[in-house]
Amino acid sequence: MKCCANLRLTYCAVSALFICMLAHGGKTVAEEAPRPANSAFHIKTLSSEALEGRLSGSAGGFKAGEYIAGEFKRIGLFPAIGDSFFQPFEISLKSLGKDNRLFMSGRELKVLEDYVPLTVCPPGEVRGKKVAVVRYDEAVPDGGLPAKIKEAEEAGAKALVILKQDLYSDDTVWKELVPPKLRTRWEKALKEDFVHFLQMKVTQKMNLTPPVTSKIPCLLVREDSLTKNRENPPPLTGGGEWEGEQRVLAPLPLVPSHEGRGNRDQGFSSEPLMSQGLTKGHENTACHPEPKAKGLMRQVNQILRCAQNDSKVAGAFSDEIIMKVDIVEEKLSARNIIGYLPGKGDHKDETVIVGAHYDHLGLDSKGRYFPGADDNASGVAALLEVAERLAQKGTERSVVFIAFDGEEWGLTGSGYYTDYPVFPLDKTVLMINMDTIGRNEPDAIHFLGSQRNHDVRRVAGEIAERTGMKLLDDIEFAFKYGSDHYSFYEKGIPAIDLTSSYHEDFHRITDTPERVNVDKVAKIADLVHGLTLEVSNSEVNFQKPLQVDVPFPEQR
Repeated sequence: MKCCANLRLTYCAVSALFICMLAHGGKTVAEEAPRPANSAFHIKTLSSEALEGRLSGSAGGFKAGEYIAGEFKRIGLFPAIGDSFFQPFEISLKSLGKDNRLFMSGRELKVLEDYVPLTVCPPGEVRGKKVAVVRYDEAVPDGGLPAKIKEAEEAGAKALVILKQDLYSDDTVWKELVPPKLRTRWEKALKEDFVHFLQMKVTQKMNLTPPVTSKIPCLLVREDSLTKNRENPPPLTGGGEWEGEQRVLAPLPLVPSHEGRGNRDQGFSSEPLMSQGLTKGHENTACHPEPKAKGLMRQVNQILRCAQNDSKVAGAFSDEIIMKVDIVEEKLSARNIIGYLPGKGDHKDETVIVGAHYDHLGLDSKGRYFPGADDNASGVAALLEVAERLAQKGTERSVVFIAFDGEEWGLTGSGYYTDYPVFPLDKTVLMINMDTIGRNEPDAIHFLGSQRNHDVRRVAGEIAERTGMKLLDDIEFAFKYGSDHYSFYEKGIPAIDLTSSYHEDFHRITDTPERVNVDKVAKIADLVHGLTLEVSNSEVNFQKPLQVDVPFPEQR
């Protein structure tokens, strides 16, 4: 658009005027309200093709960090690490190697299509040993994936197969987060870059939600890959021998549902297959198919009928699965960008932290870059606006501004900061995070943390009324692991997150600057400026955040 081409000239002119007014002691625009032109310029710069999607550890990510550090210096923030704005750290990157194989239910499954190994679990090859099989549904509050892995290990499993409805299942599949009219379009759009999403959100993400550790190989398997109508493989042979180039295996036993739980349409339970009292060495054989059954689908149907009709079936291990998990590991160099305004009052040793992550997804499988204009150039733009306004007069308490790296890799940047804080955590009064703030309702923003920090919510609500923004408390279930605020919450620090939530361009190459509502970004900056000013110029101390478990809504 032509108007966007003039943003650089507008910004430079405003900057020159700002410097001139400082020299003459005049009142600057920065003392009044955030300027949409500035926000638009920051968003356009950070989401430009030159930064190649701002992937952590990439050349584009490095350039983005340099730009933010340059803005910190221009604004007048002090470097937080000696004379540097950079807090370096490493991201341990585990990705799939070239030799991953899985033979299951009589066929060889396709990696990244039918299944995907979890790189939070170790590599390994399992042939003819006990493989535990569980079903997993994020919407069921049963301890999640860590509990299933632990149970499999304690039962003596050598590997774990996790059946899921979808391999890629971000929070975006819930209707409460995505309007129903957009859901179908969004889900179809995922298929354009299915492999990329799997690599970023499942296989390469070190800290799954919640964090996972494992001593055995783990694989996610899409359930319908075991039952979809494919051409029948060769008939079963004793011991599961090779026939031609295909390893022939027995179909997988599945567990029936319990009354009132699970998927009633298919008769499956969300319980792990070993959850009904299985002990080490105990295997279920009550629901194996007849060895002479002809055709894979016929065998699978027999398993399903057995699972539906026999409520006592508690299948756990399968010796008829062969897998090889190949994982390679490397290190990415990442950097948090940290600047601060030293306080000038009696409580200058106390800090308020304002944060936003600047990393994004890099390039897709076709070499196209993910702009990440809303996610999260919008949050960084607001952070810079707040910093520029506060820098003019200063505050009683110190204010720390952090542009986090590695958020897309499992909150690694904020996790590193809270493990190695530059400013004492016990002196941190409040952490305010902004992530994806420029879309959806123009005069409303989701407030995550309302059920954990009632006193913070009350103060923020009063300021929001003055700025004309409505705070929405309807997706509190997304607070947990949702963005960088959570790393601080885990350390007992009052922390909130402001977000517009998901939209049809989220994590797509269509998340471009012209689709961001820069007026809304400016309003959020005004809100955060008011909240930061209120807290940093007072002696208020908030209560420790409450430990509240807000479950995800049931999938529809």
